[in-house]
Amino acid sequence: MFLDLLGQLLAGGICRIEPLGHEPRGALREAPIVGYRDERYIYLLPNVALSLVTKAQTLHFTPSAIGGQLKEEGILVSGGRDSHHSVQIRIHGDRVRVWRLKSDCLGGDSGGSGDG
Repeated sequence: MFLDLLGQLLAGGICRIEPLGHEPRGALREAPIVGYRDERYIYLLPNVALSLVTKAQTLHFTPSAIGGQLKEEGILVSGGRDSHHSVQIRIHGDRVRVWRLKSDCLGGDSGGSGDG
């Protein structure tokens, strides 16, 4: 349900996922960034994404519970030996914990073609 709602918010332009390693485009008044992507993964900012999703529809789940479900379903790719659902990556020089998700988890090819 979480990913379905997030996908709808992305499709509606309510939020966006930017390419990893690029400076954010546009002004601050544009749709907020909920994550980043590369050719293999989507790096979702869990608390930001959950905050936007729960504004659209109330979900009674914690980020940890959603992360656990995503991991159980094989969508979340954890960092290996540790028990964290998140991994640390560097975004604009800062280390940030993100959920590393398979790139196709939101449907389509995660490219900008709009055909997914």
